[in-house]
Amino acid sequence: MDPQNVIEIVGLKKCYTRKEGNSGLKDLLVRLRGRTKTEEYWALQGIDLTVKRGATLGIIGNNGAGKSTLLRMICGLGRPTKGSVKRRGNLASLLELGSGFSPEFTGRENVMTILMLSGLTRKDALKRLPEIVEFSEISDFIDVPVRTYSSGMWLRLAFSAAICIDPDLIVVDEVLAVGDLRFKKKCLERMLKMKETGKTIILVSHSMDQIETLCDQVLWLENGRIREHGRSAEVVESYKNRAFTATVAPEKVAVVGSGPVAQFREGVSEIELKRVWLSNEQRQPIDAISPSDPLNVHIEYSPNGLIAEPNFLVGLYREDGIKLYETSTEADNVSVGDIATDGSITLTFSELPLLEGHYYLDVGIFEQNWNRSYVYTSRISAFHVIGHTPGKGVFQPPHRWEANKGDER
Repeated sequence: MDPQNVIEIVGLKKCYTRKEGNSGLKDLLVRLRGRTKTEEYWALQGIDLTVKRGATLGIIGNNGAGKSTLLRMICGLGRPTKGSVKRRGNLASLLELGSGFSPEFTGRENVMTILMLSGLTRKDALKRLPEIVEFSEISDFIDVPVRTYSSGMWLRLAFSAAICIDPDLIVVDEVLAVGDLRFKKKCLERMLKMKETGKTIILVSHSMDQIETLCDQVLWLENGRIREHGRSAEVVESYKNRAFTATVAPEKVAVVGSGPVAQFREGVSEIELKRVWLSNEQRQPIDAISPSDPLNVHIEYSPNGLIAEPNFLVGLYREDGIKLYETSTEADNVSVGDIATDGSITLTFSELPLLEGHYYLDVGIFEQNWNRSYVYTSRISAFHVIGHTPGKGVFQPPHRWEANKGDER
């Protein structure tokens, strides 16, 4: 194994089998005759992957793509059906947080057990304990049985214990979803700090913002195979573009209008995008602004049932389709909560320093985990920036010139 590599995977395949027929007289007779049928499910179908020391790799894909199975193989929690997995260095696995906790033990006792099982002496474990308790923010409950903890408290303590071990390789499966928005941010900052110190990190997440923030490379799995592997921004962009159309039947797509502001709509039926409109600082509807004017984007929606914490996305484009900016409620750490009735949300640009020209917006509403779009509409709101400004390009950032002659230095 190359000393610069932390993981080497060659031809990895993983097959699960399950028996068909679990009830009924016919199934019983089949089993008594020794003819029970089995069904094969190939979770991984030929994975070749090398992860170098200090790399940060994100693994993305829809549910059932094979992400968790691949992590389990990397962590040694399963045997490959075919192929090989080699790993170097000390491992911290954050796959099933809290699975090693005993409900009757206190938080302190459970943490000490986890640390000592990881190879620390009792003396070293006691030194690490205060940092873990402080990070978890549950010091008032550290000496009570964890069976009394809420699921959020349980996960906070387990995450804190796992990251305070000093591993060479950290394997993380969706645990940055722990706690509220502030605690999620705190967890992400700790992971970034570990990245800066040269730790190798493998992360599975449905949050594309987390993936792009933390990971240099991204592996996109689809049906147990590698669909794409490369730089995070490029692979995430491909994945998002695929997600926009993955759940849309052709008859649900409508193209309205013509020219550069023609609209492309898609999505599923759980929520309707009723109206998107633009306004000025006085909340008056507009279709044109001057350079550096503020702009409000109003999104009105109508759900057909309970929608759990959806993500709202707005993209700003030049008329030729060049993306200038994109943001989402998740990227800005804004939670809209669950929605079940008609409502609206407004994105305000306090200053939009665009040069004169024509622009449009894309607006989308997505599942909490970004697996699919409830609705996504391209070129939904076109607007103009009117007014001559010096300079060329797309936008005019605040700037100034300062000339210094040789004798004035």
